[in-house]
Amino acid sequence: MFEKILEKVKDAKSIVVFGHENPDGDCYGSQVGLKEAILASWPDKKVYITGSGLPFLFSRLGEMDVVSDEIIENSLAFIVDFNIISRSEDKRISTAKEFVKIDHHISQLPFEEGIEVKDTTSSSSAQLILEFILESNLTMTKKGAEALFVGLVMDTGRFQYLEKDGRSFATAQKLMSYGIETKSLYDLMYQTDERSIALKGYIYSNYQKSENGLIYLVLNRKVLSEYQATSNEAAGLINLLANISGYPIWAFFVELDDKKMRVELRSKSIPVQPIALKYGGGGHLNAAGISYADFSEELIANIVKDLDKAIEKGE
Repeated sequence: MFEKILEKVKDAKSIVVFGHENPDGDCYGSQVGLKEAILASWPDKKVYITGSGLPFLFSRLGEMDVVSDEIIENSLAFIVDFNIISRSEDKRISTAKEFVKIDHHISQLPFEEGIEVKDTTSSSSAQLILEFILESNLTMTKKGAEALFVGLVMDTGRFQYLEKDGRSFATAQKLMSYGIETKSLYDLMYQTDERSIALKGYIYSNYQKSENGLIYLVLNRKVLSEYQATSNEAAGLINLLANISGYPIWAFFVELDDKKMRVELRSKSIPVQPIALKYGGGGHLNAAGISYADFSEELIANIVKDLDKAIEKGE
């Protein structure tokens, strides 16, 4: 399945692995895991990961690289965990020499810039990166395996969101064979502090409810500033509203610095992805989002209305 991508990697002297805006565990873990495997297999290649990553994991899995314009212009761009170039966090991606992509998100747009492997049945991009590594007989390091484990665990919600065939458990088993230390990884992934606890208290005390069973919360810049939280940190708490009896869909509307907003949509069974796609977003059927929408009361009201209709129809 990955033959054409492998040939491009073999031919490239320099590779830059790009991640998406508002990177999550699957994005960062996939970047680190892929970089580790390529360098372990071809020590003479130059491999870089760009973007902001997840700083709270840097002490364990490594920091992002400082990459010059010249390096990008002369490199193979490897796209992981996002579907179109415009969603890259590092916008210099468009200047790269060539493009390849491994992703698991549903997209209505074709990838015309290069070669892609897209498997929307996969629970995570980290899972696909491991499959690429194994199929291509690349060398895996312990750090690379730990990075992919982070991606797998965080994108499946600690194995709550799985494929019907249990493929993610098989992936976890393979990663375990590299000697990864899961307990300390979980400690890092889910550590908290008093500031975060206070924000959680605000979320539980201020969410709103619609007529049909939607629960949602608007987190504006004033609230984020009061709790000293970044938009990424706030958006990452979306599942605090999960499992509240009687509410099949829950949503966050998080204001960004430039009058834009990040929207996170989750559900138990009713698909929320079509609504995300309607407003320029994407994701999975029951876990989707919009990364860069206008922050406006009208837009929030329209999305809430659409989610409410989906609950009313039960689809």
